[in-house]
Amino acid sequence: MTEAEWLASESPERMLKFLRGGNASDRKLRLFSCGCYRQVPICLEDEATRSALETAERFADAQATPEELRAARTSRGGPGNARFWITRTLAAAAAGGALWSPLDAPHSYDPVARHFRFPKALALLRDAFGNPFRLAVFPPEWRNSTTVALAAQMYESRDFSAMPILADARQDAGCDDADMLNHCRAPGVHVRGCWVVDRVLERD
Repeated sequence: MTEAEWLASESPERMLKFLRGGNASDRKLRLFSCGCYRQVPICLEDEATRSALETAERFADAQATPEELRAARTSRGGPGNARFWITRTLAAAAAGGALWSPLDAPHSYDPVARHFRFPKALALLRDAFGNPFRLAVFPPEWRNSTTVALAAQMYESRDFSAMPILADARQDAGCDDADMLNHCRAPGVHVRGCWVVDRVLERD
């Protein structure tokens, strides 16, 4: 996949295939998977699945063990197919499962159910990975106590409503990167792994 193809793509499958080919970290792939499942109400309503999501997110940040991940997979209740993919040991498999195991499908590969999930998956891919062909430059002066505190608060709370405020704070710090500022100010979904928040927090 070329940069032009990435920017124009409307196929989460092709984009994810490119990322899984060594163009994304395990952490980002796992957080993308969790972000997808967090858009599905039944996953948040079911305690076991919600707990599995939290464990997988902690695992992505090296704050949970493989044993905890496996325990979350085998917990009882809720849509077990979701927990199976959320807690896969291989991050690339977890990311693939977010596309290929729609919870409202009669079976795992229902093309109609996938169609309804794909618009959200596309938005989440762009939120998490931005433009993988261009590493965003982030000079130290753009990273001050205000921008770091805002980014950390959003990451921990999973409430990204302050993204426009982050844009203003970064602009005050001297940031003139249009892609970063526009990403913060544009309407749309943001989840853990958002490429701008990760750059502020120096996470890959």
